[in-house]
Amino acid sequence: MTQSELIARYETAHGDLVAALDACDADAIMRCASAIEALSAQIAALGSIRSSNSNRGHLDQIRRINRAAAQRLRFMRDDMRNRIALLQGQSAPATYGVPAGFSPNRA
Repeated sequence: MTQSELIARYETAHGDLVAALDACDADAIMRCASAIEALSAQIAALGSIRSSNSNRGHLDQIRRINRAAAQRLRFMRDDMRNRIALLQGQSAPATYGVPAGFSPNRA
């Protein structure tokens, strides 16, 4: 598989993850996460994938898609916490939290 084909599959996998998150489909989320993990390992093995301007553009787009997925996960986590708090008779904080140590600039 060429670098550009690998990057295209990686981008598609991230888009699929966002769609699975939007659908709240746990099985699809896990499949997408496994696919992304496998593709990430292949990309890491290539090493010099970021040296191409074309690849950098695609990787920047993937990073944006990845951030969208992370935002959805944070929203879902906070929504779940709020629902649990309400079920326990507690007032639910209307938070949209970012985990401690999270850095949006990590690749």
